[in-house]
Amino acid sequence: MSPRRAVIALLCFARARQQHRRDAAAKTVGACVVLTRVRDWQPARDLFESLADAGLRRCVVTDEPRAARASLASVVDDVVAAPTHADAAAAEPELWAAWNGTANFPTVAHRLIRILAYATPPYATTLYLDDDTYACPLPGDPLGKVVERLAARAPVRLAERWLAQGEATLEGRGAAAAETQRVVDAFVEAAACGGEAECADAAAGRVVFRRGAYDLQGGAVLLKRSPAAARWAAALRRAYADAWTAPRTPKKRGTDQPALDLAAARLEAAGDGVAALPTTMNFKIAPWCSRDGHDGGPRLKAAHVVLGPVRVLHHKGLEPAAAKRLCRAANARSDLRVVRDASKCGLNGRSSIAVEPLAVETRRPLPVLFSVDDDPEAGAALMAGLRRGGAGWCHVPIEAPRAWDFALVSTKDASGANATHVHRIDEPATKSPSYAIRDGLGRFTESRGSQTFAPLDGYKIACSDFHVRALRCIAAGGRCHPCLGGGRNAWAVVLEEDTRFNGTAGAERLPGLLRAALDVLDETAPGVNKVQLHGHPRTLGPD
Repeated sequence: MSPRRAVIALLCFARARQQHRRDAAAKTVGACVVLTRVRDWQPARDLFESLADAGLRRCVVTDEPRAARASLASVVDDVVAAPTHADAAAAEPELWAAWNGTANFPTVAHRLIRILAYATPPYATTLYLDDDTYACPLPGDPLGKVVERLAARAPVRLAERWLAQGEATLEGRGAAAAETQRVVDAFVEAAACGGEAECADAAAGRVVFRRGAYDLQGGAVLLKRSPAAARWAAALRRAYADAWTAPRTPKKRGTDQPALDLAAARLEAAGDGVAALPTTMNFKIAPWCSRDGHDGGPRLKAAHVVLGPVRVLHHKGLEPAAAKRLCRAANARSDLRVVRDASKCGLNGRSSIAVEPLAVETRRPLPVLFSVDDDPEAGAALMAGLRRGGAGWCHVPIEAPRAWDFALVSTKDASGANATHVHRIDEPATKSPSYAIRDGLGRFTESRGSQTFAPLDGYKIACSDFHVRALRCIAAGGRCHPCLGGGRNAWAVVLEEDTRFNGTAGAERLPGLLRAALDVLDETAPGVNKVQLHGHPRTLGPD
């Protein structure tokens, strides 16, 4: 062999080895479609063709592997046999028996088989897609890299239906506008953190609850092979069986959305969870032209709030040419924006799809004044709840007064009326008392056997002193703490250290709910300057 041939052979061997390494790496991430009883393979073929340069494996999970290989040989990398009808019947015999022979049985069977497939994802990271989705051609990071980055932060991700379907409410006030504002606030925070791709992913770190409940959409499901993903698959299977064997079932018989919501709620109650898949990974064309707002507000057109490139479209009957046009329109810019009228009317030309930068009003977090020093255990529980509120709070810690800082001295004034003076222990005895409490406010002492107690004891005085300190800080504004500066922060929240939040969802939602309520109050009753929050009974538990 000549020297030149030797070099060429060595180069060819090196290239072959590099290609093998790329193929091995590619097997760690893939996109899969679950298909049963297929009548038309063309939608799946269009999807797989759009994924050709996405940097991931393409797979079909099907009960017809021979037909799949014949129809999709040039566009898929792996054909996986789906769970059989016998597998499904054995997994959920009651569900199978209840629906077998009915008109909805094919739908129920397909959904159950798809759920069973989730239990054994073929790749370390698997993005399950409906066959009516389409991947937008984009420069920069391939879809496979984005999927792996998302899965590294959370092993189970699904998109929220109302966001994915363009039900954002950007005008007016009310519950729907408050929900959308929470999403916008999260995007603004993410956009400020640095690199666009990483921050856009981070903005989807948690599900935004719709009216206190999950509202998930199953057109795109991201799973990282893990115990958490296995628990989710098992919970979804059980929830689906429960939903469709119950005496009263939801209207959309056989669909999986009620089960997705039920499974997520059950997992949260057990300390597990489901994270959000960005809307850009399941950009669902609104199946309506205009509709009533989901909070009962005025009719609205589709409005998708997105940050970063739209990567996956979702719509039945979406032709590749129309999909590419929509991809170009939605990705004309990648900053925080609203895509308007991406609906069936926008697609068929009856209205125009428009992309507008989202004008964001600068809004600082809601200041919260608190103390955690006096009781470490109570303080730790309060801080855990505040942390769940994330960027919705701006923390203003106040020095904790302690019960033993104060002494009560009962005296009589010149008229002979009783008065109780409250002195700080660390102040000279000659100094005027911190507080003077006049007679008429109830008994100050109470005898129990040979001992005398003061119901108005040092702890209660310390609590009152904490509120006085908080009010003085609020009055001082930015001179007391940076969180209290600026005209947008006319309101502040004061929490005692034994405050508890009603579960994880309550802690996460509280800053946004309070901000929305205070906005309405400013508009309808501008003279009000104090709101007393009503707490639930302690029987709800420490969380």
